[in-house]
Amino acid sequence: MVSPLEYLARRYNVPTQQALAYSGALLKVVDIAAKWVAIAVLLRGFTGLPIVWGIAITGAVTLVYITAGGLWADVLTDFGQFIIQGVAGIAMFFAFLAHLGGVSSLWTMWDRLPEGHGDPFSGPYTVTFFLALLFIKTFEYNGGMWNLVWQGMVFHMLPGSSTVTPRTSRQLWTPLAWTYL
Repeated sequence: MVSPLEYLARRYNVPTQQALAYSGALLKVVDIAAKWVAIAVLLRGFTGLPIVWGIAITGAVTLVYITAGGLWADVLTDFGQFIIQGVAGIAMFFAFLAHLGGVSSLWTMWDRLPEGHGDPFSGPYTVTFFLALLFIKTFEYNGGMWNLVWQGMVFHMLPGSSTVTPRTSRQLWTPLAWTYL
């Protein structure tokens, strides 16, 4: 078994597999389109390049990169982004604390905020926006991107499978679930 979709076909039936495959493909298209638009907006902000050209350039670079580097390039890119974003996030947190005046300011800054800045939903970021984002991000991975996790979770559930036991499945799944949460 290679993917969650293969598991669905074996455990349930092919129409179930196809329903999740098609919905996963659609959500992946929306996800990639959102990323390309975000990059195009940044390009417009920094260079003045029209958004349509930014999307076209980003798409072309993505196609060349994936074709030339394959999946290994994608894995290395994801790992590199994890490292860069992790370091940047930690640095930003400490810069934020220094700007505010230390850890104690986390409890005293709220009364200094402009009106409405403490609200969880304001401006263009409404409850509807949040729910749509939550829906897309939650189901974005149903097209088969959780291959290793699923292998660890479901091998022991299939008849004749002895490579992973329920215990090892739990050992694999628990840290990943806590990381995801």
